[in-house]
Amino acid sequence: KYGIGGIAGLIVAALAAPLARYFFSPALGSAEGGEWMVIARTTEIPVGKPMRVEYEQRKKDSWIVGTRRKAAWIVTQDGQNFTVFDPHCTHLGCPYTWMETGEWNKGQPHFHSPCHNGIFAIDGTVISGPPPRPLDRVMSKVEGDAIMVKDVVILGRA
Repeated sequence: KYGIGGIAGLIVAALAAPLARYFFSPALGSAEGGEWMVIARTTEIPVGKPMRVEYEQRKKDSWIVGTRRKAAWIVTQDGQNFTVFDPHCTHLGCPYTWMETGEWNKGQPHFHSPCHNGIFAIDGTVISGPPPRPLDRVMSKVEGDAIMVKDVVILGRA
């Protein structure tokens, strides 16, 4: 009796463990705020000229994997250090563009948010307009020639 009961218990445990892991693993998800994903290669980003990149973010929510299209601006001044900016103005969240020339900054290149004429320098600092703080940055790192981001926005500081 005890032998049969022990074998039956082992069989139940062997079947229950994977099932329990399947059902409870989504609830135990990572607290780090997402995974690192490659959005560009260092060789693709010109020195001194911001580049807008678009990428797909795949995010697992419980058992469903969703895909979202996202964008970011990448800037390097030396080809070694890269800054990744969130593509939305810090005033009202409008998308901004890079302007090589323009009346807003005496012909100097700058980021321009057209909805309320927010102007930002290449390093993200506010030059003029209503934005309350510099451009927000996205958590990023470089591994080899891969520029990687994590789905975490670091608020700019005024």
